[in-house]
Amino acid sequence: GAILHDYGVIANAGTGSVVYGVSPAGDARQVGGWGHVLGDEGSAYDIAVAGLRAGARHFDGRGPYTLLVDTFPEALDVSDYIQVAFKLYGLNLSRTEIAALAKVVAAAAREGDEIADKILIRAAEELALAVSVAIRELDVEEMDVPVSYAGSVFDSGKTIVQAFAAAVEK
Repeated sequence: GAILHDYGVIANAGTGSVVYGVSPAGDARQVGGWGHVLGDEGSAYDIAVAGLRAGARHFDGRGPYTLLVDTFPEALDVSDYIQVAFKLYGLNLSRTEIAALAKVVAAAAREGDEIADKILIRAAEELALAVSVAIRELDVEEMDVPVSYAGSVFDSGKTIVQAFAAAVEK
């Protein structure tokens, strides 16, 4: 539905991620969709975990400052980053609940946080890589292939949409 042809490639990134392509001959190829343990690169879960790790790295002194060290505790209604860990592990948050924290990363990126911005760009590049693999595997590299995207990750703002478009063009 996102592509006006009977062929093309779509990157779907919400809680999880998957790329699916169909050639003009009707051949299909899925890339990704392995779930949060084996993959889901570029997904909301992947973005949230990268953001949570960046906050932990700064809190420990192993990484640069990021707004995430302040905004994750706020989003989780706890007092500091140690409490973030207690809440994540103590409440045994689900994959979906953790993925919802990608909104915190997106908000930090919109506020100009360089670390959050890099996380979104890396997610976009991972999704674009999967698109390029689908195009290659469908043997349609010499064609103009319609590419589209769907899912809540792309609602994160222009950073991810622009980075995805640039990486797909590349």
